[in-house]
Amino acid sequence: MLRILAISGSLRRGSSNTAVLRAAARLAPDGVAVRLWEGPRGLPLFEPDAPVGPPLVTALRERLASADGLIIASPEYMHAMTGALKTALEWVTASGELMDLPTAALNTSSRAHLAYESLLDTLTTMDARLVSEGCLRIPLVSNAVTVDDVVATEAFAAPIRESVAALVAEIRRRPRARDVAAPPLAAAPALADGRAKVASRAQARLYGEPVTALPAELLAVLPHDKHDTAGLARWSELSERERYCLVPYLLVWLQDYNWPVAKRVHDLLVPLGPDLVPFVRAVLEGDDAVWSYWLLAELVPALPPAALRLMRPQLARLAAAPSDEEVDLVAAEALALAAPERPR
Repeated sequence: MLRILAISGSLRRGSSNTAVLRAAARLAPDGVAVRLWEGPRGLPLFEPDAPVGPPLVTALRERLASADGLIIASPEYMHAMTGALKTALEWVTASGELMDLPTAALNTSSRAHLAYESLLDTLTTMDARLVSEGCLRIPLVSNAVTVDDVVATEAFAAPIRESVAALVAEIRRRPRARDVAAPPLAAAPALADGRAKVASRAQARLYGEPVTALPAELLAVLPHDKHDTAGLARWSELSERERYCLVPYLLVWLQDYNWPVAKRVHDLLVPLGPDLVPFVRAVLEGDDAVWSYWLLAELVPALPPAALRLMRPQLARLAAAPSDEEVDLVAAEALALAAPERPR
């Protein structure tokens, strides 16, 4: 079951924004649960010096952390999003629960473009993964519409279904990095000839037995030794999903940046950005100090800030632990790059 959190920026009873979000819960497809968070009404003003925050803030952070996606809708007050919504977002700016979270924003007024644009800009600043196909304007004819009105009116219901469907598609395409795993490929076809079988066995010894489950065309991309970059020329021909499945095998070649193949692998992997996070975290959580050092010294600093922030727990742990391989030093440097912007 996919879990989508819905947050309304309106505290008004009978709010059209809240009605749209409740309608999204009714119109969501099977296997998707949309739950409205009622917390903004009781949130205190944001205090940057508060170490944890009140219970409502903890509840918001927990719900965001456990959600697979987020839908937000807000009216426009004084040419901006509501104070209630801004306060909620301020409370989770430093803690980072919105980072890489697939997010859709809805606008229920044809005249509320300033608040809508402000909301999109804020979500982008917080490193939420905005799903453009799910960010829609649904101009309602009245502020007095109910959830029943929205569900029963196809002109309103259709774009809501479209928004939820786009958000769900993005979640399934790439779950947020906290719990993503390499998607399994379909059963590999029989290898074409004896040479391919020999190659697959050699790669199994190099990469581990799971590599033999890859189709022959993907096996052909993987390097056979630290000088072999020939197969990597086919990288541009691969689909996004195929590239993603090769990431853990290609990371093997970043155990030493002195290897000729390492620079080529590095250049191919860096554009994947946050998609690399779960695999890099797995290395950082292991006991190979040399591998961790090279990733922290070369690969991690080349990633966008949003990706680095998803690795803060691992970076902080390594930075605090003295290491003969200077892992603590490069981890501290990466941690500084991952520091979130705090409200002033």
